[in-house]
Amino acid sequence: TAAVYYNWTPASDGYVFGNNTYSATACAQKYYGTGTVDEVLAWIAYKTGTTGTTSANVYSIDPSTKGPLAILGTSVPVTLANVVTTPFTSYTFAATVAVTNEFAVSVEFPSTQAAGDTVAVGSTVIGCSTPDSLSWMNLPGFGGWLCTPSVITGNPNCDLYILPVGTLSPTTGINEYSANGL
Repeated sequence: TAAVYYNWTPASDGYVFGNNTYSATACAQKYYGTGTVDEVLAWIAYKTGTTGTTSANVYSIDPSTKGPLAILGTSVPVTLANVVTTPFTSYTFAATVAVTNEFAVSVEFPSTQAAGDTVAVGSTVIGCSTPDSLSWMNLPGFGGWLCTPSVITGNPNCDLYILPVGTLSPTTGINEYSANGL
């Protein structure tokens, strides 16, 4: 599957999974499993600036919306000067984060966009994923966490390259390949 990052139209509106004129604060990917998370790897496909900071969060899942609900853990902040665009930026946690059944991992965007600090998280091609509510954007001006298909015209979905690393066991009935803690 191709890896991409998207601008809004017009491009001056910013990035779909990054800083934009819609005041997005974060994007997240939902996962299924039980165990612990001690690192998040994120493909920051584009960045500008050096002084702003990003971080990763691990969230519980809202049983009604299926989106991120409560923060279970926050990583050590990473300044944009230390964010890498290939292959992945590593976000580590001071203590492991316990997760049960469903959880989401996010990248929090720099809040200093006016100073030129910008990031865009990479994703699969839009429309290249399951129809489930797996990718999310936090748009506080539009009510908070919104599932990607509810935001992008045509109701498409995609998966974000935000990966939990830790000791995870699949939820009953879900068989997925895992290697090297991913």
